[in-house]
Amino acid sequence: MATAALVVEGCIMMRKCHLNTCLVGIATQNKELRERYTGDPEHVINFFTFLANDLREIMAELGFRTINEMVGQTQLLKTRENIDHWKYKHLNLDPILYKELNGAEAGLFKSVPQDNGLDNILDWKKKIAKSALNDLSTVKAEFSISIPIEV
Repeated sequence: MATAALVVEGCIMMRKCHLNTCLVGIATQNKELRERYTGDPEHVINFFTFLANDLREIMAELGFRTINEMVGQTQLLKTRENIDHWKYKHLNLDPILYKELNGAEAGLFKSVPQDNGLDNILDWKKKIAKSALNDLSTVKAEFSISIPIEV
């Protein structure tokens, strides 16, 4: 989705974003390059508006009013039988499309709490920088970094 929004803004996919040398001035902090930017934020608004309207139409055709109603409805997915490509012709999607029912709809949403360890990952500790972002104040923090070694 982000790539599509960038293309709508005029990105020509030169893959130089990380070098701060964006030729069209979208992904750069260089003032000289930013002057080249001719995009219009209205284009992105229009793109997402059209996308949302198309999604609503498709959902209506399928009989859904919300995206949450579509979650887990694998019985609506159909696999193509006429695929001759060597990579796909023996691909079995049954394990992905399998849906077990326990009387009522079961397992469509998070039903069992999981600890995936994300709370302990440094990237997710955004609260530390909150005052810096809100008040432009200086924030200092120290973290121990360890690399798990598998034996």
